Amino acid sequence: MIFFRRDVLRIVCAGLLCFFITGEVAAAGKNSVREVQLQEVMRITDESGDFAFNQPREIQCDESGDIYVRGKNQLLRFDSQGHFKGNLLKLGEGPGEVKYIGGFDFDGSTMLIAGMGPVKIISLNTARRFEHEIKLVTLKPYSPYLFSHDGRYFFSENNINFSTLKTGINKQVHTLVMADRQGKVERTGLEFDTLDALIKKTSKEGTIVMMNEITRLLKTFDGGKFLYVSHKARYGIDQVDLTTMKVVNRFTREYTPIEYQPQKLKDPEDNEIERIADQKFFNDIQSLRCLGTDLLVLTSRIDPKRGVQVDRFNSNGTLLYSFYLKIPGVNRPEDLQRKALYFSGEHFWTSFLDDDDNPVVVKYLLDWNAL
Repeated sequence: MIFFRRDVLRIVCAGLLCFFITGEVAAAGKNSVREVQLQEVMRITDESGDFAFNQPREIQCDESGDIYVRGKNQLLRFDSQGHFKGNLLKLGEGPGEVKYIGGFDFDGSTMLIAGMGPVKIISLNTARRFEHEIKLVTLKPYSPYLFSHDGRYFFSENNINFSTLKTGINKQVHTLVMADRQGKVERTGLEFDTLDALIKKTSKEGTIVMMNEITRLLKTFDGGKFLYVSHKARYGIDQVDLTTMKVVNRFTREYTPIEYQPQKLKDPEDNEIERIADQKFFNDIQSLRCLGTDLLVLTSRIDPKRGVQVDRFNSNGTLLYSFYLKIPGVNRPEDLQRKALYFSGEHFWTSFLDDDDNPVVVKYLLDWNAL
């Protein structure tokens, strides 16, 4: 059996961005949603030849200020000035090695790398050398890692059963799962469902499944108490209290959905998946991030000149304000879904292709004074 998740090519000219603006913004007045200016303060490129970026899609910094960039089959480390210090990812099945990286984060000064197929948690010391690993043999082998908290490791485990999948729209259920430092796995009972459009073909060579997400499991953790999850097409975020493992609040706001603009794709099967999905509107929420204890909601509303509309909530669910953020490389709402977006205090990190189509990682200073 062969399983493909199709990362459909998203191409759109700048002129089409006007389709993503609705009367909701205009009705509110030109100055009701302000723009946060970005000032570039650091740029990391691979022009030196010491390393090569391979589809960078996640960025984090540790307590010392070192920078970590996760790409395809790589986890690159840089010091706070952007100097390359090495690739921490070791591919394999031995101690300290992973077949596929499922994510990474930090537990104090300890770095954690999650592997998939099978699932394991690898701990690296302050020098970023291998210390030990925990194998989670009772977890499904491709369960995505979420974060660590209070000596526990959190994952989402889905219910995909290839034998029951059918061409068309399928529901996928994601269960929040946690494991302790001894490798004991506990399913919390919290479940979030999403929808996928897929084509299933069976031949003498086996079964091929081509899938594209209609709705996605979006999640972020504030580092202290709350997990935030969005998994539906319309605007809504569940706030999960990790001390009780219960949904304690739901963040919503008035939001006019943005009309979906179909893509003209070269692959007939990509076009068929688009037809099966039959989306009338873009999903209202495209990405979630935390800034301290506040929640940042990156929406599908894009202004051609000002950027992506972002809503900022406090932990009580109060909408503090909305602002525009001009994020390089974001032309369609879906561009946000797998893009590196890292907020820390007054700084924002992201990656994109420069004018020569070379991947770069850039650190910006955020001008919050505009708000």
